[in-house]
Amino acid sequence: MDKIRGAKVLFVDGIWTEKMGIMALIPPLQKSGFDVHLLLSRNNRKLLRRVSDIKPDFVAFSVTTGYHVKALSQARLIKQYFPGVRTVFGGAHITYYPDTLLDPAVDIGFRGECDFILPQALQMLLDNVDRTSIPNAVFRTTDEHGKPVVGFGPLTPLVEDLDILPFPDRELYYRHHFFATNFYKTFVVTRGCPYNCNYCFNHKLRKLYRGKGKFIRQRSPELVVEEGLRVKQRWGLGLAGFDDDLPTYDMQWLAEVLSLWKEKVGVPYNINATARDLANPDLVRLLKETGVWSVSFGVESGDEVLRRKVLNKPVKDEHIIKAGELLKQYDIPFQTYNMIGLPDETLDQAIKTILINHRIGTKCTKNSIFQPFPGTVLGDTVKDLMDLGVELSYERSQPHGQEGDKLEKLQKLGALAMRLPLGPREIKLLLALPRTPFHDFVYWAFYSTTIRKCIKTGYLRLAEVGLRTLTDLL
Repeated sequence: MDKIRGAKVLFVDGIWTEKMGIMALIPPLQKSGFDVHLLLSRNNRKLLRRVSDIKPDFVAFSVTTGYHVKALSQARLIKQYFPGVRTVFGGAHITYYPDTLLDPAVDIGFRGECDFILPQALQMLLDNVDRTSIPNAVFRTTDEHGKPVVGFGPLTPLVEDLDILPFPDRELYYRHHFFATNFYKTFVVTRGCPYNCNYCFNHKLRKLYRGKGKFIRQRSPELVVEEGLRVKQRWGLGLAGFDDDLPTYDMQWLAEVLSLWKEKVGVPYNINATARDLANPDLVRLLKETGVWSVSFGVESGDEVLRRKVLNKPVKDEHIIKAGELLKQYDIPFQTYNMIGLPDETLDQAIKTILINHRIGTKCTKNSIFQPFPGTVLGDTVKDLMDLGVELSYERSQPHGQEGDKLEKLQKLGALAMRLPLGPREIKLLLALPRTPFHDFVYWAFYSTTIRKCIKTGYLRLAEVGLRTLTDLL
């Protein structure tokens, strides 16, 4: 314990959105005696200056795929100038791509959920304990031939009772005026998803934790509301975002949560769902009665065969159509998620995605180009995998195949096409036009409008987010 007292952890996050994962790790670390700091910047000079100023024992990165490229470059920089500082990687990317630890710039990684084990694990590192015994650890070692390989510490069971977890600590984030004054604040009150879509890593996470506890878990309604009240009273709250994978899975629990939320917190909210759930009038009525602001759900593909057989998403066309009808009936704004360029997808099949969105009256949409991440079912079966050596963005790459150029243009113009009464023939004529900057303008104009409407913010604030995240000029 003496080593912990005064031991410093610096979290580095270069993306200007609330990271609930980092917030959840702060309270256990502080309770154990660690001095925790946070740097929100992608700027290397600011990073080196902060490390020099506070002299942390650990610099920790919560890493998502795509952002891992920047995190690795910053870890290398830290090792170059401060070789005694230990670099720590955690988050989804390390859980699914543990080979990242083969990079010598990363001292140790942690996979899975680490709410209670991180303080213990860092203490064991301070004590120079054998890494094979550090819980949830991912580390470099060598095989019998001296070749670098990844080793693992024992994986701890899931925390089944989420009520024993402390509330995420927002203090370090909300010291930034940008976050503290934000009208929109996020919450995560469930863990786990009941589905195993082929484009997602959920099946891998289930396999990792098989036999290690209940996979789908929820906080009690009372604690969900208590957290909302604390945030509202301390920092103000105009719109809540439940960023959970699928909180609509348990209708009875959800009804208790939302009814109590309306009564006690009285703030509108955004929520994720599936079209299959939203085809239930009781759910849509509940959302309306309890003050929902907007609902997000995945269409993914307008071709039911692709959606069900290739994506393994158990949603029928009739679910999507019924969901749209009910949401419009109750005057609930909604946004859809769609993918263009699925494996072996034809242009005609992709156009179906535009048409079904037009049919249900989609006004807000996020249209991405399909990315075959290695480790997902689809990523392990297609020929052209993601290049994990570059920062990823779902709007940058072009679909493969003979119709790749037209599919890419469809993705850029999709949100516009969904608003217009176009048939397949008219859409194809539109896609025959040369690729110009106009396509990018349309894409970003509709994308920013979608974000702005869903979180009730202005274009200036969105521009500030973009500048902070991409260039760190502000």
